[in-house]
Parts: sequence; C-alpha cells; structure tokens
Amino acid sequence: MRIRNNKLQLWLSEAEADRLDKYARSSKMSKSAYLRNLINGYEPQAAPTIEYHRIIRELRAIGSNINQIAHRAHCTDDIRAEMYDSDYVKVVALADELTRAFLPAKRRK
Repeated sequence: MRIRNNKLQLWLSEAEADRLDKYARSSKMSKSAYLRNLINGYEPQAAPTIEYHRIIRELRAIGSNINQIAHRAHCTDDIRAEMYDSDYVKVVALADELTRAFLPAKRRK
C-alpha cells in the first residue's frame, strides 16, 4: 500500500530547478526525497564518501577493542582501567562527531 498519496506539482525557475538537481544529486537523493527531508526539518548534506565509511568502520573496530580491554581490566582490577575507559569514550565521541559532520541533522527551530 502506498504511504504517500498526495501528489504535488511544483513550478521552479530554471535556476531553482538546477539548484534542486545539484543538491539532490550531491546528497544522492531523489528530488522528492530531498524536498521531503527539508519539509521534515532535516538539512540534507552531500552524501558521505567511501572514505568516511572506512574511517567509521575502523573507529568502531578500535572502540570495540578498547571496550574489550576495559572490560578485562575491570574484571582483573588492572590499575589502567580508567585509561582504557577514557580512550574508549574518546573514540566513540570522534565517531559521533564524524557522523554529525557528514550525515543530515534535524534543523533547530
């Protein structure tokens, strides 16, 4: 069953149509999806590069390893547990920062 039942015809100048095409293409969205994101309060950004996804995967793997080390450190009462916890928090924060920088965010009202 179709979720979107309302069709909208929109008249744009040549310049507006070109900008919409450019923005939708750079975000790797259809024009409809791009406009729906705007209507729903999101500011679509250029789609993340393959490099972004590689970095995120690597950061998550490192974070997971640090978390395993921290868990083991807590279980054995290793004195360096705080250091491992701190590194894990930093890696997760960096991954979150990259995600916010590259993925669409809800606009503030």
